[in-house]
Amino acid sequence: MSLEEFGKTKAAVKPSQNIGARFGEGSRASIPCVSWCVASFAGSRKGSFFMSKNTKRILISAGVLLLAAAMILAFMTFSKKPVEGSKTISISITHKDGNEKKFTLHTDAEYLLDAIKEYDEDLLQGEQGQYGLYIKTIDGYTCNETAQEWWGYTKSGEYVETGVELTPIYDGDSYEFKLNVGYDFG
Repeated sequence: MSLEEFGKTKAAVKPSQNIGARFGEGSRASIPCVSWCVASFAGSRKGSFFMSKNTKRILISAGVLLLAAAMILAFMTFSKKPVEGSKTISISITHKDGNEKKFTLHTDAEYLLDAIKEYDEDLLQGEQGQYGLYIKTIDGYTCNETAQEWWGYTKSGEYVETGVELTPIYDGDSYEFKLNVGYDFG
């Protein structure tokens, strides 16, 4: 059947009719749905199989918006939520010379930075950057950026993927801050 014949036929067929049988095909369930969708989204030219540019733009925009909404919903659903209430966490700080300082915090804070600031306002200093708080000073030692020094932190030995101000804390967590030298991660 040509597109021209299809265009003439679509006006005479209702969506509930068995379009597949009319064209000599067998499935009553799937063919009417597909045929009705094709007929519904046909362009402004009579019998045209192709969608107009405006229809394509609308469908693409709706798809992008739907995808963005799904991503936001997934992030909100599956991201770790802070826990309210009393927690005990441990912190260790390893300086350039290998000296290590350890302490335990008892806090009601929900995020790591808040717990640290609650313990000692001056223990950790930094500046807000593109990816969160960029830690410059811990325990009185300011990293030397020209020598490629930087403070990194891990949770139980694994690097944390959020900024210290966005890291939720849980009872029993263990965080390690270490002064690193060099930017070669390879």
